[in-house]
Amino acid sequence: MDSFCHSICLASASALEKAKRPLVLVGKGMAWSRAEDEVRAFIERTQIPFLRSPMGKGVMPDDHPLSVAAARVLALQNADVVFPMGARFNWIFHFGQAPRYAKDMKSSSSTSRPRRSATTR
Repeated sequence: MDSFCHSICLASASALEKAKRPLVLVGKGMAWSRAEDEVRAFIERTQIPFLRSPMGKGVMPDDHPLSVAAARVLALQNADVVFPMGARFNWIFHFGQAPRYAKDMKSSSSTSRPRRSATTR
């Protein structure tokens, strides 16, 4: 792992560790890469609630105890750190903007493109 990727991983882990109300967004990138086992292991190990995009369906079971799909708006508005896994802040996830998200929400990206990987806001 190069130093840039290592620093992004450390920043993401630190942000998630410090979060009081973290949320994972599971998107089509995880479905396309067939990362179901890895996503499940991450979510169950960290016990972070998740929300999936329509294209992320099937990566995690809809009836999983950590799924917050039934309280989507509340979960988005209350999350202090959002970790998109194979998901983008597009129209499906309201571009990561208030009022759907808290004004002080931080996000940490898991994308493989270095220019787009960063802890933001």
